[in-house]
Amino acid sequence: MLGAAGPVPSLTLQGLALRPSEPDDAHADLVAKARKVLESWRRTSDPLFWTAVEGYVRQQAFSLETQAYLMHCIAAVFGGDTMKLSNAQSEQLTGILTDTYCDALGTSATMPSSDIYRRLSEGLAATDRETGLSRPLGRSDAAQIAMTTLFMALRNGGSH
Repeated sequence: MLGAAGPVPSLTLQGLALRPSEPDDAHADLVAKARKVLESWRRTSDPLFWTAVEGYVRQQAFSLETQAYLMHCIAAVFGGDTMKLSNAQSEQLTGILTDTYCDALGTSATMPSSDIYRRLSEGLAATDRETGLSRPLGRSDAAQIAMTTLFMALRNGGSH
């Protein structure tokens, strides 16, 4: 289900989901390590956060499916500062990341999806439809947009 990530990265991602674990659970240490990684990412600025995600994804050579799952985990863990986006705005932001991915495909990059995270490190702004205020996307919203982009790439036959 998690693509070609292999058992260790898959278990790490399960830990990222922060599922409760029993004290005698064989994967409790892995969950604790994942929590530590997330906490270290929590303390970084957004540009450094997305650069860390890019490095992690490259290091682990995650499939698009596994990257989408990682984005789901990030959206859940960093969900405190979400915006209300219109459908049109969500589509526009997804289009920006899709164009980034397609441009990377055109350059025969070894892992074109990593350019998505590089683009997120530059920041994306949107207008909250409830407040009318424009501001940079938070991690949760950016991860949701990235997850949609990754699923679209998967649907169109992408692998990394």
